[in-house]
Parts: sequence; structure tokens; C-alpha cells
Amino acid sequence: FSRGYYDEAEKNFKLLVSSNNAASALYQLARIEVIRGNYMNALDYLKKANTIEYNYYAVLLTGKVYVLLNNYLEAKETFMMLYGTSSDSYAKIEMVKLLIREENYDEAFTTICSISDRKGIANFEKMYAFLAKKTNAFSNDVDFTKLNYDYSLNQIIDYDEYLAFDKATE
Repeated sequence: FSRGYYDEAEKNFKLLVSSNNAASALYQLARIEVIRGNYMNALDYLKKANTIEYNYYAVLLTGKVYVLLNNYLEAKETFMMLYGTSSDSYAKIEMVKLLIREENYDEAFTTICSISDRKGIANFEKMYAFLAKKTNAFSNDVDFTKLNYDYSLNQIIDYDEYLAFDKATE
């Protein structure tokens, strides 16, 4: 959906909630609420969607919403539920962002090193370099001669990035 059509999209998704696509419609309603900044409403929709049908992206968005609500414990538990899935790289990178917020750089570095599929992860090298510098743990994984790794926390973790993956899949 594009900007300005949220009300219309919301109305249509609410009609779909009673259909066979209820979980998908609830997920889309949650996305609209996140964009509007109504995180508690989004969480309500996501909880309903997740009880109807498992959806990786709905669970991932649930973790992101917990972060936006500053409920880091629930966010961590939610992201860890996705570990071991075929797309766990996205959950792990969200965990890394959360650990950086908490200034738990050692655990963040360990987590980022455990990510096997790094393709499509925005700012992976920047985060890796930032954490390697913070923990004094350099690796052969990244050629630091080609990176300017003097990034600030704000350059790496942007609150709007929490929705970047979801927006990219519209």
C-alpha cells in the first residue's frame, strides 16, 4: 500500500479478517498500525494473527513492535523463537540491533558472527565493523581496509530500519 491509502487498505483488510485469509489480513492491519505509530494496536493484531496461523514475518514484526515499545525482554524471546528457521538471519540481525541498543557489544558480535546468510541484510558490514571495533575482535570475514568502520551508533541503528524489510516486501 502506498501513503495516503491506509484508511482504504485498513477497511479492506478488516473485511478479509472474516475470510480464509484472516491471519494475512491481521498481519497487514498490524503493519498499518505500526506505520501510524499505534504499536499496541499492532501488537493486538499480530497476537491474533500468530494464534491463527504461523507466519515468520508476523512473528518477526511482533519482535520489532516489542522493541518499539521498549519491551526488550519480549523482543528477545520473540526473535529467538525464529532461530533455526530457514530465514533466521533477519531475526538474528534484529537481535544484534537490540543488543547494540543495550550496549551488549560482546553478545551482539557473537550473534552477528553466527549469521550464515548475509545477503540482503542492510548495513551488515557496517554493523560488523562497528562491533568488531567495539569488542576489539577483528576477523578475516571483513576486509577492513575497504571499510570506513568509524560509524556511530546512530548511523548503524536507525529506528526506521525496523520496518525496512517489511516495506521492501510490499
